[in-house]
Amino acid sequence: MTKKEPKISIITINYNDRVGLEKTILSVRGQTSLDQCEHIIIDAASKDGSLDVILKYADQFSFWSSESDRGVYDGQNKGILNSKGEYILFINSGDVLADEHTLSKILSYELNSDLIYGDMYIESKDGRYRLGKQPSTMTVRHLLLDTIWHPACLIKKELFERYGLYDLNFRIAADYEFWLKVFSFGVSTEHISVPFSRFNLEGLSSAPQNQNSLLQERKKAQSLYFNRITLFLYRDILGTIRSSFLLGKFLLRKILVLLKLKTA
Repeated sequence: MTKKEPKISIITINYNDRVGLEKTILSVRGQTSLDQCEHIIIDAASKDGSLDVILKYADQFSFWSSESDRGVYDGQNKGILNSKGEYILFINSGDVLADEHTLSKILSYELNSDLIYGDMYIESKDGRYRLGKQPSTMTVRHLLLDTIWHPACLIKKELFERYGLYDLNFRIAADYEFWLKVFSFGVSTEHISVPFSRFNLEGLSSAPQNQNSLLQERKKAQSLYFNRITLFLYRDILGTIRSSFLLGKFLLRKILVLLKLKTA
């Protein structure tokens, strides 16, 4: 009997994070439904004992490697090329699935769209999680101001085969460039009301010291797919309006707090 190909390929990228890697592996292993999924580990020749962790659970992976690469996106590209699933889900080292029923919940939906995205728990500096929600409808306008969270998005592998892998010329925003590229060609999207993962803010693109580089790379990607008028209208003007609105809400909260203190 021919073995049925998996529906979802979970790809985990790791470099010198053996503790986070094992945490992620155990999260996947603990799922109540794995029969339609595979787990792929791509390690960038870690020196901290990560290889021992990989070998400990090697029989759980459909593919794994431990070799030098050119960064996170090179590792993700390797994972994509060695995947067999219809959809790709990136859960990198240190991140975990939202709970033990996450994959069952996702697979309970009829998965047909090119991009199927959900919500995500985001870890704050004090270790607490808040539920971050993505928009019910994904638009180019949203992408010009924000992004799609890759730990909360199933990407149809066919998109990589049709439009290419992650562009390694983008060091920390190759996923963002990929979103803009596929949207420029036209993709089908669907939001499902499922928290996919628990994400910590210690990743490359989330680090404070990388925010300026991230902004510049995003602007570079935007210039490849949109003209200046579109960028001015949607990114610059709407971005300014949104920033002003958020600042206004912040100041209003501060004023209300001060008024309460004075009347107490």
